[in-house]
Amino acid sequence: MWDIGDPNKPYKALTINSEILCVSFNPKHQNLLGTGCANGTVAIFDISEGVTHNLICQSKLEESHNDAITDLVWLRSRNGTEFVTTSTDGKVIWWDIKDLNLPTVNVVPENPEKPLMLVDKENDVEKEYGGVKIEYNPEAGVSIFVKIKGYKISNCN
Repeated sequence: MWDIGDPNKPYKALTINSEILCVSFNPKHQNLLGTGCANGTVAIFDISEGVTHNLICQSKLEESHNDAITDLVWLRSRNGTEFVTTSTDGKVIWWDIKDLNLPTVNVVPENPEKPLMLVDKENDVEKEYGGVKIEYNPEAGVSIFVKIKGYKISNCN
Protein backbone atom coordinates (compact mmCIF):
# COMPACT_ATOMS: atom_id res chain seq x y z
CA MET A 1 0.00 0.00 0.00
CA TRP A 2 1.21 3.48 -0.81
CA ASP A 3 0.50 6.88 0.73
CA ILE A 4 0.39 9.46 -2.05
CA GLY A 5 1.66 12.03 0.46
CA ASP A 6 4.92 10.04 0.73
CA PRO A 7 5.38 8.13 -2.55
CA ASN A 8 9.02 7.16 -1.88
CA LYS A 9 8.26 4.24 0.44
CA PRO A 10 5.32 1.89 0.97
CA TYR A 11 2.89 2.65 3.78
CA LYS A 12 2.24 -1.03 4.51
CA ALA A 13 3.06 -4.34 2.87
CA LEU A 14 0.23 -6.87 2.79
CA THR A 15 1.32 -10.46 2.29
CA ILE A 16 -0.73 -13.54 1.53
CA ASN A 17 -0.21 -16.90 -0.19
CA SER A 18 -1.85 -15.83 -3.49
CA GLU A 19 -1.83 -12.81 -5.78
CA ILE A 20 -4.35 -10.11 -4.84
CA LEU A 21 -6.48 -9.20 -7.86
CA CYS A 22 -9.09 -6.83 -6.40
CA VAL A 23 -9.44 -4.73 -3.26
CA SER A 24 -12.26 -2.86 -1.58
CA PHE A 25 -12.35 -0.76 1.59
CA ASN A 26 -15.19 -1.49 4.00
CA PRO A 27 -17.42 1.64 4.10
CA LYS A 28 -18.43 1.10 7.75
CA HIS A 29 -15.15 -0.22 9.21
CA GLN A 30 -12.70 1.91 7.26
CA ASN A 31 -9.65 0.09 8.63
CA LEU A 32 -10.76 -3.15 6.93
CA LEU A 33 -9.65 -3.96 3.41
CA GLY A 34 -11.28 -6.86 1.57
CA THR A 35 -9.28 -8.59 -1.13
CA GLY A 36 -10.03 -11.18 -3.80
CA CYS A 37 -7.21 -13.53 -4.72
CA ALA A 38 -6.08 -15.44 -7.80
CA ASN A 39 -6.63 -18.78 -6.05
CA GLY A 40 -10.33 -17.96 -5.43
CA THR A 41 -10.05 -17.09 -1.74
CA VAL A 42 -10.97 -13.84 -0.02
CA ALA A 43 -8.78 -12.23 2.62
CA ILE A 44 -9.53 -9.40 5.02
CA PHE A 45 -6.77 -7.10 6.26
CA ASP A 46 -6.80 -4.62 9.15
CA ILE A 47 -4.70 -1.64 8.10
CA SER A 48 -5.07 0.27 11.38
CA GLU A 49 -2.03 2.13 12.65
CA GLY A 50 0.01 -0.03 15.01
CA VAL A 51 -1.43 -3.37 13.88
CA THR A 52 1.47 -5.78 13.43
CA HIS A 53 -0.34 -8.74 11.84
CA ASN A 54 -2.53 -7.21 9.14
CA LEU A 55 -4.21 -10.38 7.83
CA ILE A 56 -7.18 -11.01 10.12
CA CYS A 57 -8.92 -13.77 8.14
CA GLN A 58 -8.89 -15.73 4.90
CA SER A 59 -11.52 -18.04 3.45
CA LYS A 60 -10.95 -21.77 3.19
CA LEU A 61 -9.99 -22.89 -0.30
CA GLU A 62 -12.73 -25.54 -0.39
CA GLU A 63 -15.42 -22.92 0.43
CA SER A 64 -14.14 -20.35 -2.06
CA HIS A 65 -14.34 -19.71 -5.78
CA ASN A 66 -12.86 -22.28 -8.17
CA ASP A 67 -11.17 -19.54 -10.18
CA ALA A 68 -9.72 -16.07 -9.65
CA ILE A 69 -11.92 -13.49 -7.90
CA THR A 70 -12.48 -10.54 -10.20
CA ASP A 71 -14.50 -8.21 -7.95
CA LEU A 72 -15.49 -7.72 -4.29
CA VAL A 73 -18.21 -5.34 -3.09
CA TRP A 74 -19.12 -4.58 0.55
CA LEU A 75 -22.86 -4.44 1.28
CA ARG A 76 -24.44 -1.64 3.26
CA SER A 77 -25.65 -3.95 6.01
CA ARG A 78 -26.40 -2.99 9.59
CA ASN A 79 -23.22 -4.54 11.00
CA GLY A 80 -21.03 -3.77 7.96
CA THR A 81 -19.57 -7.28 7.75
CA GLU A 82 -21.20 -8.65 4.59
CA PHE A 83 -19.82 -8.58 1.04
CA VAL A 84 -20.21 -10.35 -2.30
CA THR A 85 -17.61 -11.61 -4.75
CA THR A 86 -17.71 -12.71 -8.35
CA SER A 87 -15.30 -14.79 -10.35
CA THR A 88 -14.65 -16.18 -13.78
CA ASP A 89 -15.96 -19.52 -12.40
CA GLY A 90 -19.49 -18.13 -12.86
CA LYS A 91 -20.34 -17.90 -9.15
CA VAL A 92 -21.47 -14.96 -7.06
CA ILE A 93 -20.83 -15.73 -3.38
CA TRP A 94 -22.29 -13.79 -0.45
CA TRP A 95 -19.85 -13.66 2.51
CA ASP A 96 -19.99 -12.51 6.12
CA ILE A 97 -17.17 -11.76 8.54
CA LYS A 98 -18.39 -13.17 11.82
CA ASP A 99 -17.56 -11.74 15.25
CA LEU A 100 -15.33 -8.77 14.43
CA ASN A 101 -14.72 -8.17 18.14
CA LEU A 102 -13.27 -11.62 18.85
CA PRO A 103 -9.52 -12.32 18.68
CA THR A 104 -10.09 -14.81 15.83
CA VAL A 105 -12.30 -13.62 12.98
CA ASN A 106 -13.79 -16.04 10.45
CA VAL A 107 -14.94 -15.26 6.93
CA VAL A 108 -17.67 -17.65 5.85
CA PRO A 109 -19.84 -17.96 2.75
CA GLU A 110 -23.50 -17.45 3.65
CA ASN A 111 -24.75 -20.42 1.62
CA PRO A 112 -21.69 -22.38 0.40
CA GLU A 113 -23.74 -25.29 -0.95
CA LYS A 114 -25.65 -23.11 -3.39
CA PRO A 115 -23.80 -20.07 -4.73
CA LEU A 116 -25.60 -17.91 -7.28
CA MET A 117 -24.62 -18.96 -10.81
CA LEU A 118 -24.51 -16.46 -13.66
CA VAL A 119 -26.48 -18.00 -16.56
CA ASP A 120 -28.07 -16.93 -19.83
CA LYS A 121 -31.35 -18.75 -20.43
CA GLU A 122 -31.78 -17.40 -23.96
CA ASN A 123 -33.44 -19.80 -26.44
CA ASP A 124 -34.07 -22.33 -23.65
CA VAL A 125 -30.35 -23.19 -23.51
CA GLU A 126 -28.54 -22.47 -20.25
CA LYS A 127 -24.98 -21.22 -20.69
CA GLU A 128 -22.83 -20.42 -17.67
CA TYR A 129 -20.91 -17.15 -17.65
CA GLY A 130 -17.96 -15.98 -15.60
CA GLY A 131 -18.37 -12.70 -13.74
CA VAL A 132 -15.88 -9.89 -14.13
CA LYS A 133 -17.57 -7.00 -12.32
CA ILE A 134 -20.36 -6.78 -9.75
CA GLU A 135 -22.23 -3.76 -8.44
CA TYR A 136 -24.46 -3.27 -5.44
CA ASN A 137 -27.08 -0.53 -5.16
CA PRO A 138 -28.65 -0.40 -1.66
CA GLU A 139 -31.58 1.65 -3.01
CA ALA A 140 -32.60 -1.24 -5.31
CA GLY A 141 -33.21 -3.60 -2.40
CA VAL A 142 -31.31 -6.44 -0.79
CA SER A 143 -32.05 -9.00 -3.49
CA ILE A 144 -30.90 -7.18 -6.63
CA PHE A 145 -27.17 -7.03 -7.14
CA VAL A 146 -26.00 -6.82 -10.70
CA LYS A 147 -26.94 -6.40 -14.30
CA ILE A 148 -24.47 -7.89 -16.79
CA LYS A 149 -24.99 -7.58 -20.54
CA GLY A 150 -28.71 -7.05 -20.04
CA TYR A 151 -29.22 -10.15 -17.87
CA LYS A 152 -30.54 -9.26 -14.46
CA ILE A 153 -29.63 -11.37 -11.46
CA SER A 154 -32.12 -11.10 -8.64
CA ASN A 155 -33.41 -12.79 -5.50
CA CYS A 156 -29.96 -13.76 -4.25
CA ASN A 157 -30.91 -14.29 -0.64
